[in-house]
Amino acid sequence: MVHVQSIIRPKEIQSININPSCPYQLGFHLQDGRSGVLDMHNFQVSHIHCPPHSPWLDGRNTAIYESTRRKPSWLPNHSIYVVPSTSSNGLHLLDFYPHSSSPCYVDHGDSKSTRTSTVERKQSAFVPLSKRVTACVIHPLNDTIVAGTMEASLLVISQKHLCKRGDGDDYHS
Repeated sequence: MVHVQSIIRPKEIQSININPSCPYQLGFHLQDGRSGVLDMHNFQVSHIHCPPHSPWLDGRNTAIYESTRRKPSWLPNHSIYVVPSTSSNGLHLLDFYPHSSSPCYVDHGDSKSTRTSTVERKQSAFVPLSKRVTACVIHPLNDTIVAGTMEASLLVISQKHLCKRGDGDDYHS
């Protein structure tokens, strides 16, 4: 399967977005579910994510998955690209932090620094949802994700916020 994922054929670009926390990173999402970053300083792909095993790798039901457009979004402050999954109900939260410690970083062999075991390895995450997501948008102040689905519904994904009252008691909102 790794060999199949390493074969990159030209595919339709479904979405491009500038990273709000790193303006030289241009995030892109392709028709086949791959997402990545073009570093606009050197015009090289600096990060890439090949989705986990998908029907398009088997050649089955490719028309359904490839014809569905998906619209990812950036979290405003963390270089995290939020991408609708091509193979299941949910969202990929891809760590596209502009450093070789990112799990999606592409090493072109010209990097002066080498990854060592002392550097904590980050991981991208998957958030399972009840519906197949086609688009998402992120609130610019509180990182709440609103996801649109193939079934014409909206899903809201947010962290629980801890607020302080004046009397010192904590409560959740």
